Amino acid sequence: VILIGDAAHAMLPRKLSLLASPLSSNYGCLSGVRLLHADQGQGGGQAIEDAEALAVVLPTSTPASAVPERLQLAEKIRYERATRIQSYSREKALGPKPGEKVVNAQEHAAYNFGYAGARGYAEKHGIALPASA
Repeated sequence: VILIGDAAHAMLPRKLSLLASPLSSNYGCLSGVRLLHADQGQGGGQAIEDAEALAVVLPTSTPASAVPERLQLAEKIRYERATRIQSYSREKALGPKPGEKVVNAQEHAAYNFGYAGARGYAEKHGIALPASA
């Protein structure tokens, strides 16, 4: 069993915020107040990136005996990025921890959307991929 996305590294949604709304809605309507849930949407994005990393380290030609080592390689490739995205998601949901630097939203966006994939990450960080990858 391989866990990916929120199952592997759960992402918190942003804080719930309330918006006074004269519009009636069946979804999230409570006495004229509509709940807005501005979700980071990072769990799904991380699942896609996790799957891409698994595809890089586990091509169809991978022998069963190599799977445990390749899964460790996938974790090595994904850990730093997934943890950083998760930290930002946590900060947006709960606020920064006391004494913790607030993440700059523009820097985070550049990091989040500038990801070159598992192969690009491995090359940038000197992580050797298997010959069959």
